Amino acid sequence: VLYGSYPSLLRAVEVPPAHAVGPMGLGLLAGAGLCALILPRRAPLRGPRIVPAALAGGLWAVGNALMLRSTAAVGVASGFTLSQLGFVLATLGGLTILGEERTGRERTAVAAGVAAAVVGLVLMGLATGMDTGASPSQ
Repeated sequence: VLYGSYPSLLRAVEVPPAHAVGPMGLGLLAGAGLCALILPRRAPLRGPRIVPAALAGGLWAVGNALMLRSTAAVGVASGFTLSQLGFVLATLGGLTILGEERTGRERTAVAAGVAAAVVGLVLMGLATGMDTGASPSQ
């Protein structure tokens, strides 16, 4: 809920997304550290496990910065919607790269979900293309 509210919150307090990347990253890092201390874990995050975790965290941070940049470039609705389409890559990557097994019914549901996301993206693009940028009050 909090992560999803960041783009709208930045707009509400009139902070440019480029100025929020640093403070937002530090806040997320502090939150992750707090969760690592509080939440139970099976094994310590040391040794060979730290490299994949750090790589995943670094990639997530880059994605977060790109989401904020896209929010500034195309607006909150479009930027945040595009950033959330990562589930399509994660789903298809899990099925193909990781070789996850799915039943026929599950594959149908995944295909329908991905198709719905792509249709939504196209509709959002069409709606954005029809927007002239002028509001009735201007």
